[in-house]
Amino acid sequence: PDRAEPGVAAEPFILVTAGGGGDGDGLIDWVISAYEADPGIPLPALVAFGPFLAPESRAAFLGRIARIGRNVSAITFDSEIELLMEKASGVVAMGGYNTFCEILSFDKRAVLVPRTTPRREQEIRATAAESLGLARTVLEADGRDPARMAAALRALPDQARPSRA
Repeated sequence: PDRAEPGVAAEPFILVTAGGGGDGDGLIDWVISAYEADPGIPLPALVAFGPFLAPESRAAFLGRIARIGRNVSAITFDSEIELLMEKASGVVAMGGYNTFCEILSFDKRAVLVPRTTPRREQEIRATAAESLGLARTVLEADGRDPARMAAALRALPDQARPSRA
């Protein structure tokens, strides 16, 4: 894989995945904004863009990540993302069915940022997961405040694992 910082997976890190990436711009932007606003977030992030993220968005995000420095790195695509998920201390994802099942399978602490259009299935899944104690949900509809995302990222390592719910 084309990794901006190959060594990030050797230390505790947060995996940020937007699935295929076609509609993950909001999630990626919000996480990067959190690291820009709060450089003291304790765990670095590895952002997996997904193969369908628009090239212009990818270029803009990579520029911002380069300015942040060591706390955030990115990869375009990894055909074995589950290996990164297994190593991650926590996961930030939109909460699509496959990613959600992987989060549960690997018993990962997670922050879910579901999309609400064109369908609400991710929001329904994320809200149910939070009510069961399986993950934390942060909704864009409540405002994309970088401080709110930073607080979720700071709290992620102390969240209970899904198996503890």
